Amino acid sequence: NTINKPLSGIHIFEKSSAKSISGNTVTTPTNNAIMIENASATNISSNTVNKPGINGIFIYNNSNVDLITDNNISAGNVNINIDGSTVTEISKNTLSSAKTNSVFLHNKCTVNKLSSNTINASGKHGVFIDCATAKTIKANTIQSPAITGVHVYNNSKVSTIANNQITSPGKYGICAEKSTARTISGNTGIFIFTKSKTGTISDNTITSGKDKGIAINSVKCKMTISGNTIKKCKAYPIYCNPASTSYAITLKKNIITGNSKKIDGIRADSGKLILSSNTISSCSRAIILSSKVKGTVYPNTFKKNTYN
Repeated sequence: NTINKPLSGIHIFEKSSAKSISGNTVTTPTNNAIMIENASATNISSNTVNKPGINGIFIYNNSNVDLITDNNISAGNVNINIDGSTVTEISKNTLSSAKTNSVFLHNKCTVNKLSSNTINASGKHGVFIDCATAKTIKANTIQSPAITGVHVYNNSKVSTIANNQITSPGKYGICAEKSTARTISGNTGIFIFTKSKTGTISDNTITSGKDKGIAINSVKCKMTISGNTIKKCKAYPIYCNPASTSYAITLKKNIITGNSKKIDGIRADSGKLILSSNTISSCSRAIILSSKVKGTVYPNTFKKNTYN
């Protein structure tokens, strides 16, 4: 079906059920191109949506959808909006030029898997999770979001964020704020702050970041930061300022290469830190710790830094 300039393109509501919504082209709807409201759908696939007034795909009000895949959605306020509903999988969609967030999960919704999507030029965040649950966010390609590639916020919970390719974010690659992200691996640019919790940040490659590579601020949990490769960030490659010395933060086997010899490799202003087996080169000072920091620093490898 080809639907041009409707008030809404396709609207399934009031406990109705749709097996497949597939192969439709919806152009410039006033409101939403595809909306599931207090209803269910097995799959929403292979649809093309151009310039919706509000949302490309809107899953709302206790709806259930098994699969959202292979859709091409451009422009609108939000490309895919999941509000107070449950979706099993969102994958292989091509999303571009949303005015705010390309994927917006909120209002206690649950998404099991968000993977292999291509997201470009989001007006705010590539993926924004606000008071919601996403079990796995992996293998997404996110280019040029205005603020953050993946932002986990406001008591949201994510089990795994892994192997996402995030390039040219306006601020951060991945940010967890007042939320829980248990494992973060294989991504670019990570900022954890304001009472957030994460267990492991490992095996990420962060290159030419516009800000810090990995930043830990005001967190209260044990954490391991290991096996990350961080090169040429414009601020500290690793920065730690946790809220308490009661929880150890272990930094080990990270490889850090400075942007210039004017920026320190690892800086900590507070916390309990265990630093071992890190390799730090081409920085001003390899490691700089304030008097508020407790812990151990040994053994690490320093190469071609200005002062150590």
